[in-house]
Amino acid sequence: MIPVLRSSLNNQSVMDKISVDCVVFCYDEGDFKVLLVKQDKGIGRVNWGLLSSIVTNTNNTDDIVHGLLKKLNIHSTILFKQIHCSISYNMFEVRLRYYVLIDSKHYRINFASDVPVPRWFKLNDVPDLIDNHNAALDFCLYDLKRFMEKKI
Repeated sequence: MIPVLRSSLNNQSVMDKISVDCVVFCYDEGDFKVLLVKQDKGIGRVNWGLLSSIVTNTNNTDDIVHGLLKKLNIHSTILFKQIHCSISYNMFEVRLRYYVLIDSKHYRINFASDVPVPRWFKLNDVPDLIDNHNAALDFCLYDLKRFMEKKI
């Protein structure tokens, strides 16, 4: 959980470009899957990315992630973890990374939500993702594997 800092200048965030990315994993029908959302990037260009949001007026980033999950009808998780914070070299962007593991038997994603077109992908079928979401997915998957190895 990261509190959002405010400056006295114009009541703006200290860093205006803080975003949250969340990788949603599940094991379903014998396959390990990841939830991606369609991002419309212009005429005829469709790209896929992670569940994401920009930090606005909130006291912590966990609330943002829980809000994104709730829009998809995901109200509880097996695992909820913030794992990474990256800051671009010029300090114009901060990205917080989370991942969650859900039980697909108990939850069906609300595909009629206001989240842009969500879809499950098998890990071997994940397309190239927008921005640096491929690296985020790889990092989250690596951390999840390490976490599971410690539990076994």
